Amino acid sequence: MKKFQLLSWLLVAFLAFQFTSCDNEPLEGTFVQGEDPVAAEGEFIAKVDGLDYLAESASGVLTGTTLVITGLKSTSGETITLSVEAAAAGTFNLTAGQTTETFGLYIDSETQTNPYKTLAILGGNGQLIITEMDVDALTVSGSFNFVGARAALDGNGDPILDGNGNPVIETIEITDGSFNTIPYTIDGGNVGENPENSFFANVDGEEFVDTTLEVTQTTVGGIPMLNIVATTETGAIIRIDLPEGLGIGTFSFESISNGTELIAMYNASTGGENLTSSPGTITITEYGVATGRIVATFSFTARDPLGIDPTIAEITDGEFFIDFIDNTSEITDTFEAEVDGEMYEPNTVEVVPTTVDGVPIVFITTEDQTNKQFIRLNFPQEIEVGDYTMVTANVTGEEVVGLFIPDTENPRNFNSTSGTLSIISYDAISRIIEAKFNFIAIDTTGIDPTIYEISNGAFIIQLD
Repeated sequence: MKKFQLLSWLLVAFLAFQFTSCDNEPLEGTFVQGEDPVAAEGEFIAKVDGLDYLAESASGVLTGTTLVITGLKSTSGETITLSVEAAAAGTFNLTAGQTTETFGLYIDSETQTNPYKTLAILGGNGQLIITEMDVDALTVSGSFNFVGARAALDGNGDPILDGNGNPVIETIEITDGSFNTIPYTIDGGNVGENPENSFFANVDGEEFVDTTLEVTQTTVGGIPMLNIVATTETGAIIRIDLPEGLGIGTFSFESISNGTELIAMYNASTGGENLTSSPGTITITEYGVATGRIVATFSFTARDPLGIDPTIAEITDGEFFIDFIDNTSEITDTFEAEVDGEMYEPNTVEVVPTTVDGVPIVFITTEDQTNKQFIRLNFPQEIEVGDYTMVTANVTGEEVVGLFIPDTENPRNFNSTSGTLSIISYDAISRIIEAKFNFIAIDTTGIDPTIYEISNGAFIIQLD
């Protein structure tokens, strides 16, 4: 049985380096200093290389003891992020190491995938002062200054090298930072151990034997993310960062990320650099936004994105299953679709279990009372994740059938003659089903020749 925990940490998947964490060290060195800034209530302000920065929105998320504060300028795409471990009133060193949860981050409007970060190895540093953290009102106030650094990239996204073959490092100064009574939310809880969770991969043909499998839900620049980390007994890790709601399909990994991109990383824990996916892909066959179930396979070539470490590792035969949502409470059934391109918005959604020829089936009955329309779907209760062709009628109970009534005041049945029901996720324990569907509906009696197209259908239901 593998251990599955929801940890309170945030790792931004950017140019990750191997060195000692420094967030708990004494405040040493020369930090950027500015005048004493004072933000108005609810404001998040700073100067970016001397230019005024006023966030259009600001908020925080407290995960465990780690607080992440984000000031976002949505019109320009600029973001300042402050992450602090063991958050409380006090002074914190923002100079960051590989495993440091306390750091400063700046994303400019032009290079969303190459942020400036207070990485010590690149010359970054900074200081954050939390003057008040109100645990009752859930607000936080303070000030900050930092120097962010990053590797300069060319138009192809490759590092620019100097005459000695070393990466060219760019820096930016964030001064006079201040935030006043910024609201924060408390995020998540421990999902706990789940015997079904699993992870497997080969590294250069040898099995990566993980002893822990950890998943963290984070928010970076307003984007919800999942960080999946498998760790061996010797400390080697494989990490995958997934944007929440990515969905089913095959997707390419990025090699550099600002924390909001799909990326994979490998570190052998032997003193080398973190190696990121270049290239690689992941194929997700189940992704439930309500169930929290994700099933996927993956592979990638792991390289140092800066080319400092020549090591290359091949990660193959990767696969994992996780369930990151604790579905112990009931959900609200939802159903949506379009009829000939017009929204079908049901006022009622009823889920009724029954049997056909001894086979347990599910009827989902819905009615859009405003437009006087009706849609019903039925399928076997023991259905599994996958795609199913819709047919006209039930015969054995194993069929998937759609029914549309265009006018409930003068009802006439239009049955599915073709179409697909795609079960995206099915949690057999909580009995939550997520699905998408579409079908063509006709009057099988031939009296009304009208053909209706039911498209962009989706539902989330919970069986009793």
